[in-house]
Amino acid sequence: MVKRTKVKLAIAVMAHPSRMPMVAVLLDSLGRDDVTVIVDSEEAGPWPTAQRCWKSCPDDATHMLILQDDVKVCRDFVAGAETVLSLRPQSPVAFYANHKVVERARQQGIPWAKIPRSHGLGGVWGQAQCLPSSYIGPFLRWWDNKPEGEFEDFDNPKHDDWILGQFLKKNKKDVWATAPSLVQHMCPSDSLIGYSNKNKVARWYIGDNRSALSVNWFRGL
Repeated sequence: MVKRTKVKLAIAVMAHPSRMPMVAVLLDSLGRDDVTVIVDSEEAGPWPTAQRCWKSCPDDATHMLILQDDVKVCRDFVAGAETVLSLRPQSPVAFYANHKVVERARQQGIPWAKIPRSHGLGGVWGQAQCLPSSYIGPFLRWWDNKPEGEFEDFDNPKHDDWILGQFLKKNKKDVWATAPSLVQHMCPSDSLIGYSNKNKVARWYIGDNRSALSVNWFRGL
């Protein structure tokens, strides 16, 4: 029998001032009163906002989840996420994924999909990034101490998910995506940083009315 690990999940939301009504809906869906909302009131951009989110992780949390302000979650999302994390406690987990391996997992009837390390974002998407809390300190220190000019030829370093992906690639950490995704991107055609794309949605979303607890997450372990 698969052993489950006790999980204490901390959640933060990256919020733009113009999307606070959406944040209110998301918070109501999460059903928790301890979710941290980090508002980019100075419009510093995704990465500075994400850094503030990661740094907000409480000392007693086992995992930290960052959600963007334009997502929605399925029924019983938090309970489902905690179940998922209890089964893969040492792995980065993507509760949102836009990759063909998710479809392959669906065809095979397995609720897990390992994202290839060759993936441009390193297997993580900004809509829902989740790490064991033990990763956060090393991740932030790695970025702060990176060699000068290492990424100066890239446009991507302003993107929080790209930066996290490079860290995970460097440390050979596999990202496991839930299949189906438990989070959906609501505004793919209304990017605040100029990357609108109607196809930036979950490859397979569980659906608004289906519970995350209805999936047998033990399959495929």
